[in-house]
Amino acid sequence: MRVDNDYGNMTAVVEFSGESATDNSGEILTVTCDPPSNSTFGDGENVVTCSATDATGNTGSCNFTITVQDNQVPDVTCPADITVEYDYGNTTAVVEFSGESVTDNSGEILTVSCQPASNSTFGDGTHKVMCFATDSSGNIGLCYFNVTVQDTTSQL
Repeated sequence: MRVDNDYGNMTAVVEFSGESATDNSGEILTVTCDPPSNSTFGDGENVVTCSATDATGNTGSCNFTITVQDNQVPDVTCPADITVEYDYGNTTAVVEFSGESVTDNSGEILTVSCQPASNSTFGDGTHKVMCFATDSSGNIGLCYFNVTVQDTTSQL
């Protein structure tokens, strides 16, 4: 059984049912599972063992696996939109920005990358910058902000 992690966690509370057992006497047996239904399961594969014992003490058991998978994207925060003047004598500007950040339910320390990167040259007009981070489960978080390069210097 595959389940997604609970939001904000690397675990999931999982409910399962349908376990049943009978033996050659026709007796319907009580099945107990360890861990039981509605337990918290950690990231990755978790083995559940279910067993039943008949009136004469004979026990049968089986196993199944619950796999908790991280499908939550990292939460990436971008800087605010930026508006800059042309660099002196140019119709472009080298724009430095900072303030991008990321958090993830895994608790991993993730790195944010932006395209174009800080200190890139931007031409006249508005340009969209994409920042992203990827966690170890391959989930990609994104955010965007705009860099606007303009000439507002009055000519004398």
